[in-house]
Amino acid sequence: MSVLDFVKAWRTSKRPEAAGADVPQQAAAGAPVTKTRRRLFTKYVALFVAVVCVALLSNGIFDVFFYYQEHKAALIRIQREQAEAAAA
Repeated sequence: MSVLDFVKAWRTSKRPEAAGADVPQQAAAGAPVTKTRRRLFTKYVALFVAVVCVALLSNGIFDVFFYYQEHKAALIRIQREQAEAAAA
């Protein structure tokens, strides 16, 4: 951008009719984009939260299942040892 372009842009921005003419167009054009971006951002946040929740929930279910299996095996081993000690 040259200095001449900058000066022309600065002069047109100082004119009230030029500034007033651009504002409604920018506001009208900017509103749907902001709303669309906000909706898209909300959808991505919801998707991210859902994926994290599913991952945490599945991890918790697997932990409970494997803990149950280990606990059951330990109880069977203890009972077997107690039965062998009582039989001897």
